[in-house]
Amino acid sequence: MTEQNQEVPSTPAGEEPAVQSPDSAVESPAAVGSEGQAPVAVESTATAGGESQAAAAVDSTAAPAAAASETPEATIEIEGQKMPVDSLVFIVQHGINTCQVRSSVTGDLNQANDQVLRAYQAAAFFSSNTAAAIGAQVLLCIASGDGALVKLAMQVGGRMNKRHEEFWKDYNACRDGDPPALPGDLETRRQGLRARLEAANALVASTAASVEALADDDSLKASARLALQLVQVAQREAASSVEFALGNFNMEISDEQLKETVADLKLQLMVLMGKSEAEATAMIDTRLGATDAAKKATMVNAHRTKLAADSQGSLDGALLSSEQELAAVELGVALLTIFMV
Repeated sequence: MTEQNQEVPSTPAGEEPAVQSPDSAVESPAAVGSEGQAPVAVESTATAGGESQAAAAVDSTAAPAAAASETPEATIEIEGQKMPVDSLVFIVQHGINTCQVRSSVTGDLNQANDQVLRAYQAAAFFSSNTAAAIGAQVLLCIASGDGALVKLAMQVGGRMNKRHEEFWKDYNACRDGDPPALPGDLETRRQGLRARLEAANALVASTAASVEALADDDSLKASARLALQLVQVAQREAASSVEFALGNFNMEISDEQLKETVADLKLQLMVLMGKSEAEATAMIDTRLGATDAAKKATMVNAHRTKLAADSQGSLDGALLSSEQELAAVELGVALLTIFMV
C-alpha cells in the first residue's frame, strides 16, 4: 500500500510460455504492464543468430557497423524460449511507470464525492503502489539472468498488476457513472484480515528460514534470496494496507525523509518564486512548523486528510487491495517453495 508519488514519502504486450500458478491464474509478462504494450519478440536460438549473421561472419569485408548491429541481444531462457532481456525490462518498467502515474491520479481520496467511488479509487491507489514496488524487485530478478527466477517474479508481479487493472477498470466505471456494486460481505472479510496477515507472515518467516538453510555453495541460494526479497516487499505492502483497512493509520516520517522534503520545498521556493534561502526557510517554518517534530506532525496530518483515512470508502478500498496483496504474498511463497525443491 505504500503511498508513493505523494507530496510526502511514506515508509513505500506480448506472449510468453504458459505458466500455471497455484491459484490457476496464468500470468504472463504482458500482465506486468498492460496498457499500450508493444509485442515482445520471442526469439529462438536459431533466429537469435540467423543466416545474415553467419554470412557476415564469413564475409570479412562486411562493414564493422553492420556487424555490430547484428550482434545478438542478450536473452534469458524461460521454459525453453529465449526472451530478450531488453523487452522484459521494457515491459516491467512500463508497468511500473503506469502504476506510478495512476498513483498520482488516484492519491487524493478526499476528492471522491461518494463512498463507492472512493472505495474503488482507494483500491486502485493502494494496488498501484504495491504493483510498482513489486515491479522494482522483478527488475532485480531479471538482472540476475536466472530464467527460473524471472519466471517466478513475473508470475507474482503479473498477478498483482492484473488485480490492479481490475480495480482501475472499476474506478473508471465509477467515473463514467456506472459504478460496480461493492461486495456485500466486506465486514466479514475485514474480520478475517488480521488472521490472514499473520498466517502470511508465518509462511514468509518459515520460507526465509528455509532459504538461509541452503548451503552457501548451493547455486540456488542467491536466486532464492532475490525471490524471498520480492515476497518480503509484497509482505510489507500487504501489512501496510491491512493496517489501513482496519483503521490503523500508522504513518511515520524518518529524519532523512523530512530533510529531503524540506530541501525540495526550499529549492522550489528559491528557484520558482525567487525567494532567498532565509525567506524560503521562514515560509516553510510558518507552513509546516518551526521544529522537526511539528513538521512531521503536519505532514502526517496532511496525508491522513488526503487519504480520507477515517472514511468508509477508503477503508473498504484498502481492504479490497490488501486481499490481493496478501494473495501475491501467498503465491510468492508457494512458487518459492517449489523453486527450492
